[in-house]
Amino acid sequence: MVVNLSCPILLRLDLSHFSIGAHKAAFPAVTTLSRSLLERPENAPAPVIWDIGVLDCVARMLPTSIEMLFYLKSRGDVFDMAVSDSEYNYLGYHIRAKLALYENTFLLIECDFATLVDDFMIAADLGIEAAPPQGVLETLEIPLVSDLLASLKTAPPEIASVVIDFYEFSSTALEEVSRMIQSVREEVATTQKAVKAFSVPSGSGGLTYAVTKDFSAKSQAAAAAIGRKNKYQAKADHWYVILDTLQTELPVDSLLPLVWPWREDEEEGEAARRTGELFHSTRKAVVIGEKDT
Repeated sequence: MVVNLSCPILLRLDLSHFSIGAHKAAFPAVTTLSRSLLERPENAPAPVIWDIGVLDCVARMLPTSIEMLFYLKSRGDVFDMAVSDSEYNYLGYHIRAKLALYENTFLLIECDFATLVDDFMIAADLGIEAAPPQGVLETLEIPLVSDLLASLKTAPPEIASVVIDFYEFSSTALEEVSRMIQSVREEVATTQKAVKAFSVPSGSGGLTYAVTKDFSAKSQAAAAAIGRKNKYQAKADHWYVILDTLQTELPVDSLLPLVWPWREDEEEGEAARRTGELFHSTRKAVVIGEKDT
């Protein structure tokens, strides 16, 4: 099933779950206490523990479901690696620079990162209309990718995983994705190939970006087959196919979620092999993704 983003179909997907605890009264010390006193099993996901004031603030500053889900994931990911005395500092840092750290690193977030949060909330509490400050991803100017992220930002939360995958890419990786999109679009426009695609691994699995010369059922089926091949060969539980047809000016025309637990399957393996032969799939370790020609 393909999700047409101009008329989205809500799908029941296996999304990650986030544990959130909210204290009904203002309790600023919860940030420090939750990190120092919380006991949880090894490798268990870290919860997000806020008081009601922080929850209200985050909901105002990150108004879309995609933004909220990405922040919840980011906050949980750095629970053991980042320290600050206020949740507002974490939020301010995330908006300015994206709350993401390499493994085995440590970050101390100072209080000045909360300045933009304070400015926005003071205006809101005084009844002054003000738009939430733009995050680092919204201020990026990357050809094609900026429009792609903007269109996916308001997509249904059921397909949040693919958007979060893009959000987690570094700016260098996004620039490489931009170059690859431009390359395959130019090739399809010049050669009139039915479909050309590249595939990119991600934290949750991966995605295939397919450019087609039209929006026919045949082109959609070809893009889906390439996505299924890559999902199976990567042994991934989550894979997404983004379809971009040259017939429209939209950055994303439809989205196909391939979400089910991977298991070895003789028929699926044979289908992947035949698709690989048909589209002459190759893998290049020095490139961010795989190209299917």
